[in-house]
Amino acid sequence: MLCHDLAAESIRLNPRKTAYLGNRAAAALKIAAQGGGKAKRFLRTASEDSITAYTIDKSYKKAYLRAAEAHMLIGERHTVRLACKELQKALNLDEDDQKVKGLLKEAQLEWEAEYA
Repeated sequence: MLCHDLAAESIRLNPRKTAYLGNRAAAALKIAAQGGGKAKRFLRTASEDSITAYTIDKSYKKAYLRAAEAHMLIGERHTVRLACKELQKALNLDEDDQKVKGLLKEAQLEWEAEYA
């Protein structure tokens, strides 16, 4: 929680610094993974921060990955679809990344199984 709060203060001081946005997104994902009543709120924070980061820097691969992770965990129709697009963009940045290929395949399978 401290990391999340410190990143939030950093963002307040410099809202266009993608590293700060990425740090808060990563912290929010970890907090959400612990569960609890505020998990969804932290997933939305991770999503919003990651989207802001990759909007600022189109080559920030971690932002696409963190956004996709948050969107998959939110698990709504539109967020799963968005996760597929974000993973594709991450793969376009590094076509040899086997981890991203696997994540994209999993997301596409979930999309097809649940929503197509």
